[in-house]
Amino acid sequence: MGVSSLNAQSVEVIPRQMADAVSDLDQWTYVDGGLPQLVTTDANVPHVPYMSINNSLVMAELDRTVSRSFELTVRLRHTTYQRGLWIGVFDETGKQGYGAHWDSSSSTAYSGQGYVNIRKFDLASEIATWNQSSSVISSNSGSGHLVTDTQFALVSLQWDADTNQLTMRVDGQIKVQCTDTSFDNFSRIYLKANGPCYFDDITFKSGYEPALRCTIPRLIEDDLADLSQWESVDGAAPQLISTDAQVPHVPYMKLNNTLVETGMNFPLQQNVQLTVRLRHTTYQRGLWIGIFDESGKQGYAAHWDSSSSTAYGGQGYVNIRKFDLASEIDYWNQSSSIISSNSGSGHLVTDSRFALMQLNWEYKTGKLTLSIDGQVKVTCTDTDFASFSRVYLKGNGDCYFDDVSLTTGRDSDCITVHEMFNQGGLSHDYTVGTMPLTSPWTVSNGSVEQIVDGDQRIVRFTGDKSRAWMPLPDQGSVEDYSQVVVGFDIQRTNSSGNGGGVFLVDDNGQGVGFFVELAADGYNRTTLKCVKTYDNAQNFSILAYKSWNGVTGTDMHHVSFTWDRSTGDVSAIVDKQAPQTIGTGLFSEDINQASRLMMFNQYSNTIRMDNLTVIRIPTDHVNVLDYGVVADGHTTSPTDNASTIDDAIDEAESLGLPLYVPAGVYAYDNKLTFNGIDVIGAGATTVMSSTDDTSSVLQITGTSPSIVGINMQGVGYQRYSYPESNGIWAYQAADYIISACQVHDTGGAGIFAHNNNVDGTICGNYVDSSLADAIHITGTSRYIQANGNQVYNPGDDQIAVVSYGTTSTCHHVEAFCNDLHRQHWGRGMTVVGGYNVTYARNEIIKAISAGIYVASESSYKTDQWSDIIIADNVLRDTGWALGDDDPNTSTTHPAIMFYARTDYPGVNALITNNRIYKTFHRGVVIGNQTFDVVLKDNYFENVGNTGIYTVGTTDAQILDNTFNGTDSYSMYIDSATTGNMIISGNQLTDINSNNVSYVDVINIRSGSQLTTIEISDNNYENPAGYVIERYIENHLPAAQSTLINNTTSTSEPIWQQP
Repeated sequence: MGVSSLNAQSVEVIPRQMADAVSDLDQWTYVDGGLPQLVTTDANVPHVPYMSINNSLVMAELDRTVSRSFELTVRLRHTTYQRGLWIGVFDETGKQGYGAHWDSSSSTAYSGQGYVNIRKFDLASEIATWNQSSSVISSNSGSGHLVTDTQFALVSLQWDADTNQLTMRVDGQIKVQCTDTSFDNFSRIYLKANGPCYFDDITFKSGYEPALRCTIPRLIEDDLADLSQWESVDGAAPQLISTDAQVPHVPYMKLNNTLVETGMNFPLQQNVQLTVRLRHTTYQRGLWIGIFDESGKQGYAAHWDSSSSTAYGGQGYVNIRKFDLASEIDYWNQSSSIISSNSGSGHLVTDSRFALMQLNWEYKTGKLTLSIDGQVKVTCTDTDFASFSRVYLKGNGDCYFDDVSLTTGRDSDCITVHEMFNQGGLSHDYTVGTMPLTSPWTVSNGSVEQIVDGDQRIVRFTGDKSRAWMPLPDQGSVEDYSQVVVGFDIQRTNSSGNGGGVFLVDDNGQGVGFFVELAADGYNRTTLKCVKTYDNAQNFSILAYKSWNGVTGTDMHHVSFTWDRSTGDVSAIVDKQAPQTIGTGLFSEDINQASRLMMFNQYSNTIRMDNLTVIRIPTDHVNVLDYGVVADGHTTSPTDNASTIDDAIDEAESLGLPLYVPAGVYAYDNKLTFNGIDVIGAGATTVMSSTDDTSSVLQITGTSPSIVGINMQGVGYQRYSYPESNGIWAYQAADYIISACQVHDTGGAGIFAHNNNVDGTICGNYVDSSLADAIHITGTSRYIQANGNQVYNPGDDQIAVVSYGTTSTCHHVEAFCNDLHRQHWGRGMTVVGGYNVTYARNEIIKAISAGIYVASESSYKTDQWSDIIIADNVLRDTGWALGDDDPNTSTTHPAIMFYARTDYPGVNALITNNRIYKTFHRGVVIGNQTFDVVLKDNYFENVGNTGIYTVGTTDAQILDNTFNGTDSYSMYIDSATTGNMIISGNQLTDINSNNVSYVDVINIRSGSQLTTIEISDNNYENPAGYVIERYIENHLPAAQSTLINNTTSTSEPIWQQP
């Protein structure tokens, strides 16, 4: 199985209210009819057991009432014709609800597939009969799944809380939709079957799917609440264990002589870490966790053999293995080569606690590292493989697995917590309002949730003493890290005052805190306090405080507290004010006594928080304040610190020590260069305030430099093209990190990576209102990752990879999990020349032109491109120049655009599993001089023109995409398109909302230069009743065309040129 055929939702983290693999019937209450039966043996069904219902109605209670958007998903099948089944969601009374209904009809109707519709139940009393009547509130549609097919269909019912739209899907394809405003809260799930019908894998989800945006992206994260992400490859079926008195983190997966697999829609070609909790249950057994390539043939695995009770102290041994197979792995006991030494695992086989196993791969060296419970056990080096997109788990005997995580990237060792709370956006639907706070956070009291408020993504605390906590990483010893800086943004939304902050507490709820009192408007002040608590911040006592007059609480404030671990002294700062010492000797505890970091709201009024950081400062450092630097940039006559900062830089470079810039505002009027050193600030409250818009840049260069926790403030009055006007500039830097920085109002780019950069990480930064590109990567930069950054309102592209000419080509650039919002001009994410570039899991909102743009341009003489992957991105309101109110902006760009110039072609691109919501022009354009472009598993909604437009491309494939509303054609294949084209498996709904009489659903233009075309297995539905001339109009002669299995319930014809 290739990666392109993986489940489109390969990382499923939507909060689940219910997940039942039907290993038993304990969750279900019998209501009426025949008793449900658990079927445990069925040669035709690999996912036994399942539930069989015959003229029955059963019900399950949700753990709480749901009023947010939901999705109910069930695997099910009919066994005969003239029967009906439905899955439904009802209120707590069992009187009102909606059902997704499938009638198997007759063998001759609907091509033997039966028909589906959505039904409404509005009863006088609780539903009590299996054959309860209901109202049909949608149209009918063929199910798309043969009644006689022994494979289960995947049926889902979705409800959008904002629009009250109901959607029914079968096997991932939209079949019917309708809107009903009658009901808005749901507490029960019902299943009904007439005749023997089978049900399995019942999942109910409510909420949104976070993008898992963080500085080290979690590209696979599965707590194994169900097994929906995993495909059984060989051996016994995997089992979900939901009850185990010895395991506090149930459910988990049990594998018994089994191999299972999951994966992603894109490969990782830079550092990879696979982490799994697991355990053996007996001796003489083996298990492994592995990372493999797209083909499933080549990969590495961390292996643990439980051995005998007398060998290795009863711990078994571990090693690293290599798989280099002729065909895709398909056997649970597949042989492999051992490429490391053996080592005792360090974890007793008989220990009921799960071990934490990690397999690390470093792309630069090919070094592989196997760790158990945080301790390195074996290492080795192998350079044969360099691309990974699948994860396999193998268990021999009863082996248990839980909490599977695949990450890439890195961050500075000084950043121990960095939460930007920008996960909002990857929702099921177009509208995003609120989202639950997700991993690693736990809400312990009140209401704490992420919200979208205009252009802001923040955390809202509602109600008195609302609390949320996460595990606090170890801060190292005081001998190594003498200071800890805790910073966050905070705001109140009322006039009467409120307060909140951060506590560091132990498992008993005792600890210290940093509290911000946002006084009522009449007092016009903000007070920062150091406090102690003994009850998880429900109550606390004040140790010391300082106030800043004239700082109103209704603004969003940057605050930070700096704790000297040696003395217990604490200083603090608000925004660009002067820092103050809150107290001396306040904290006698060491920070490592704390195990939890807790955000809290003290009073009943609402507060908002954002941008939480914990930065530890190495004990051995050079402090700029010791070299005459003055933090008076907040005053009307600030000191120019350029020369004194240079003195501190020289000292840090000569000693090989980090340069520490404490909280404060520092003015400077010239470029500052940091060669091979770490520059560490306090986060948003360390403000480097440039006074010269032509020479404002903070430049890092040399080997292993980093800049973390710095807020660069420019004075961008006009745009400049030279690099000194940028914010942060990585110049001829190797192995560098730019993290947790902010860049505002620069005359050039926000972050600029230029001139032979290699091995760079740009992560967790916020770039606001740069006059050029927000993040610009160019000049032979290679092996660069840009992860988890926020960009707002730049003057040009949001993230750009640009290869000028043919001698400065950029390559191996990965940009994951970035939040890109609005701009004055330009595109969202661009690749203008370069190769091996992957853009995945990003959200792009209101790009003026194209949301994603890949090209080689004649105007700038940029290089050709190749091997580009665009995967799992969300694009909203692209081509915003046509939607905003600025008459000076205009565009004809689509959401995603690919093209190239003569003699500089674009070759080999995969555009997969992207979601496009509202584009003001076209969805995707594949243009001239492009070759071998594949569009697969993408979703289009509300496209302002044609869904996919191709012109001048060769050998394109358009596979398994879903179109839900276009103003014009779903696909328009211009006559200049060449080669062999495939259009297959696409779901096409509500095409041509402009009702233009000559528009077809799919049009292959007259004079087509294609060699061959296959148009197969597409389905078209028209519930909106838009005008369509033809379903398919194909002007390529029949001898060169294959048109098969294209279905529709409408009357629009298919026309084929003879």
